[in-house]
Amino acid sequence: MNKNQGNPGDINLDIPYTEHLSTWDMGSYAMAGVLTVKEDCNNLLKRIESIEKWILNYSVPMYKPPGSEKHLPLGEVLSDIYNRIETC
Repeated sequence: MNKNQGNPGDINLDIPYTEHLSTWDMGSYAMAGVLTVKEDCNNLLKRIESIEKWILNYSVPMYKPPGSEKHLPLGEVLSDIYNRIETC
């Protein structure tokens, strides 16, 4: 048996793993990894946007503008304050 031969499917640990793969295989694995990361990032973004929307719409109101009968949701507080500053 030749020194470089082994069982089919064995990996020679003396050379880098990437040398066992064709350029096409390496590109395919890299693209699959990129697509997985992209999907994970999109899922994370959707979760963050859902949390942000919930906070903006359902947070306990703490700000009641002068002269107003209702409290503003958290998302509108800064807009109201900026508008009041601009009109002063």
